Amino acid sequence: MAEKSSKDQAVDAASMKSFLKRKRRAVCLGALLSLGIVALGGWLFRTCITPPPAAPVAVKSAVGFVNLQEAIKAHKDYEKLQGLRQELVALREEVKELLPPPRVNPPVVEAKPFDDSIWQKNAQNIIGQYAEIERRKKKAAAEYRTETEDDYIAQRDAIDAAYVNAIANLRMKLDNADVLKLDQEMVAKITAELEYLQMERGDRQKALWEQREQSIDAYAEQAVAQRMEELRAQALAMKESLAAEAMQRQSEAQARNIQRMEQQMDDSMRFRKAMEKRQELMEKEEEILSLEKHVFNDVAGKASKLAILHHYVMIVANPATNLEALLPLEHRADPAPERYLPVIASDVEDLTGELMDELKL
Repeated sequence: MAEKSSKDQAVDAASMKSFLKRKRRAVCLGALLSLGIVALGGWLFRTCITPPPAAPVAVKSAVGFVNLQEAIKAHKDYEKLQGLRQELVALREEVKELLPPPRVNPPVVEAKPFDDSIWQKNAQNIIGQYAEIERRKKKAAAEYRTETEDDYIAQRDAIDAAYVNAIANLRMKLDNADVLKLDQEMVAKITAELEYLQMERGDRQKALWEQREQSIDAYAEQAVAQRMEELRAQALAMKESLAAEAMQRQSEAQARNIQRMEQQMDDSMRFRKAMEKRQELMEKEEEILSLEKHVFNDVAGKASKLAILHHYVMIVANPATNLEALLPLEHRADPAPERYLPVIASDVEDLTGELMDELKL
């Protein structure tokens, strides 16, 4: 009985365990099913019951935009303004052409050292050639002297032979004056005759020597006569050439001075005309600025009217005025700056066409 009771208890425990397990499964399945139903209900509520979002409402821009270059074409003074601008461009070109180009005068170099150098070089050339002629002359004289030496000695000896006996006889008489019992008057006479003969012999020998030397010089001169004539002609030509060059340089200097004076006068006239054109240019710029101010004031007035009409906070004009162009000419970094600069804007409403219609009224 006890064994049967323990078996029944074991069967009851197993049954209870199985029951609890099935119950837990049922609870989990019910929870999952409830969550699915809730999720499906939420999706259906969002899809079918909640209304769709409203479409965005377009907001009108508070800023107007005007293409100024197009708008001013409708102004009555636009053609006049364009004509003045073309005249301004032409005046600028005239001023540019009239202004004399910058010139740099080369440093003045003293010409005298160069002239002296040329003269010295030519003179040294002449002197060198003259020295060569002198060498040739001396050589010719020496050769002629050698060739005529024997003939000269023979003539000199002939002169000596013509006087040797007479002189010897007179010397013997003087040496033997006591033996010959010659008185003082006779001794004086013989002495005078001896001295005369000796002097006559010396004069004839001197004349012979001088004649020989003259013939040697004449021969040497004749030997270099042609070359000497060429050298004289060359020296004369050099002198005439230097004189001609000096005259040419003087003429060129005078021509340069005249050309420089004419250039200075031309530059002065061009500069004066350029200043007159520049004054005219400045007056033209003032006229253009005045007319532009008048045109832009009209444009600004019409634009203000449109701004009030359409309730704009502001109106952007493109292009905008370049402030540098309003400065005087001497204070500008660029002598011809752009008068207007481009403007980039976004989220604006274009009023150019409407403004042009207003300007035509």
